[in-house]
Amino acid sequence: MSSKSLEKAKNVRLLILDVDGVLTDGRIVIDDRGVETKCFDVRDGDGIKLLKRANIEVAIITGRKSEVVSHRARELGIDSVYQNIHDKLEVYRAIVEERGLKDEEVGFVGDDLIDLPLLTRVGFSAVVADGIEELKPW
Repeated sequence: MSSKSLEKAKNVRLLILDVDGVLTDGRIVIDDRGVETKCFDVRDGDGIKLLKRANIEVAIITGRKSEVVSHRARELGIDSVYQNIHDKLEVYRAIVEERGLKDEEVGFVGDDLIDLPLLTRVGFSAVVADGIEELKPW
């Protein structure tokens, strides 16, 4: 991480995460009964717990709706979960206003084009290693 990114990260009081491709490996498995399954990495959960211990709030904004996301969020103590969101920036604005935060105090991790408005708005932004090529500058 560059020294500029580290400086930006120091200001973060809220980290917002996408789910598919960020907290998961990007696969969505649907069985013959229509039950959806996602593969989460335990290390991400450990990192989220460390953030919470450091008094950094964590929220989820995702374009899909899935009970497994709600379940995983409960396990990790994430209370702010927004699913089936197609305009992530609109939800972001409401979150920031509700908490009295400045853009510089918010971080976001994404992986796809739908994440671009947030990546360019927040104080600290990151794209996962296998995110789409167009987002690599972030």
